[in-house]
Amino acid sequence: MTSRFSPAAFSLAYCVAYALVFVLDAPIFLYYPLEGVFAWAWSPYASAGPAMAWYGLVVAAAAIALPAACLVPQRLIIARRGIFLWFTPLAVLAICAWRLRFFFA
Repeated sequence: MTSRFSPAAFSLAYCVAYALVFVLDAPIFLYYPLEGVFAWAWSPYASAGPAMAWYGLVVAAAAIALPAACLVPQRLIIARRGIFLWFTPLAVLAICAWRLRFFFA
């Protein structure tokens, strides 16, 4: 029995999906560490403190990448690995750094 899950496809799809949800600022949920609460939307209360969107971004990217990893065959990714497997994470890193450029100015 062969596995239908492609780790290489998951890696590529996860990188692209993370960049997409990061740029669009579309986390599935938010975490408020001062209260220890997960929420579906931004809290209007000042006492809630700052929200962490990173957990929601990771889950959103994984939810997008998981079906792609099950649908795209491993042999398709391996045949083109020299082009995409090293370039995609570097491109996503550049996109995320560009999106966070105001922190470094």
